[in-house]
Amino acid sequence: MWRPELTPAAKVVPSPDAYFDPFVMLGMMAQRHKRIRLGTGVTEPLRRHPATLAQAFVTLDHLSGGRAILGIGNGERENTEPYGIPFTKRVARLEEALTIIRRLWSSGGEPVDFDGTFWTLRRALFATPLYRGRAPALWVAAHAPKMLGLTGRFADGWYPTIKMTGSDYRGRLDRIHAAAIGAGRDPKAFEPGAQIQVVLGTDRKTVLEELAASKVTGAMSMLMPGAAWKQHGLRHPLGDEVRGLPRVRPRGGDAAADRRRAPAGHAGAARRRHLRRHRRGDRARHRGPRAGGPPARHHLEPDAAHRRWVAVGALAARAARPSSKTHRAAA
Repeated sequence: MWRPELTPAAKVVPSPDAYFDPFVMLGMMAQRHKRIRLGTGVTEPLRRHPATLAQAFVTLDHLSGGRAILGIGNGERENTEPYGIPFTKRVARLEEALTIIRRLWSSGGEPVDFDGTFWTLRRALFATPLYRGRAPALWVAAHAPKMLGLTGRFADGWYPTIKMTGSDYRGRLDRIHAAAIGAGRDPKAFEPGAQIQVVLGTDRKTVLEELAASKVTGAMSMLMPGAAWKQHGLRHPLGDEVRGLPRVRPRGGDAAADRRRAPAGHAGAARRRHLRRHRRGDRARHRGPRAGGPPARHHLEPDAAHRRWVAVGALAARAARPSSKTHRAAA
C-alpha cells in the first residue's frame, strides 16, 4: 500500500511509521521557530513515565520561552502492544499520570509521595524550576465522557481529533466545563481546540473524485470506527463494533495465531471473517490476476494503513456521494 504510485508521500517518506522522536524535534523547533506554540498532538503516559513527561515539557518550556504544550491522551494499541506495553486500563493510567505530573509541577522542589495503582513515588524530587514560575500548558485529547471529565479536572486545553457537529462540540465542551467547575478550576481560562484534516484541490468535486479513487484513502477509511460508517448509512467491513484507529494492532503474517486470539461471539466472527479475507487476499496477490478477468484485489496491510497521511474525512465524502467506485475504494 505504501508505494509512490499510490501516495506521493512514499517518494520522500520510507514508511508510514518512519517518525523522528517528537521530543528531540520539538527542542530543535523551539530554536528555529520563535513565535508559534509547540507541543505534541498527542503523546501518552504508557511508553514514558509521568515524571519524564513532566521534566521534558518543563525543559521545552524553557527552550521555547514559555510556548510548550504537553498534548496527551490515553494511547493507541499500535504504539504499545507490539512492544510488550499493556494496552489496558488506559483512562485510569492517564488519570494517575496527570495527577503525578500536576503534583510534580506544583511541588516547588519539595519531595513528593504518591501511592497509585500503576506508579508509586517515594520522596521524589522535581527540582527543575518552572519557566517564570508557571507550568507548561497541558492539553488532553478526549471524546468519551470519562476522558472529557479528566480534561476538565486536569487540563488547560482540549484537543479533539474527530469530526463532529457544532452541537456535539458544544455538548462535550459543556461536560469539560462542568468537570472543571467541580474541581474548583476556572473554565474561562480553558482553551478548546480541534484537529481538522484538510485536503487541498482546485474544487470540491475534483477533490472528492480523487479521494474516492485513492486506494490509500480506502485504507484510511478502514481506521474509522464502525459508528462513523453507520452514521452515513454504511457498514464497516469488519463490523459495527470496530472502534477505529486506537484499537489497530499491527501484525505480521501469523494468521493462525491471530485466529487463536480472536474473541468469541459477534466480534470474534467478524474477526475470523476478516482473517479469511486476509488469507484470500494473500493467495490472490501471489497468483496475480486471472486471465481475462479483473486484476487481483490489493491486500490491505493493517500496519501500512494505520497512519493519518491522507484525510480520513474522505469517508464522509464517499457516504455523501455513494457509487460502486466509492464503495470499492472503501472496501
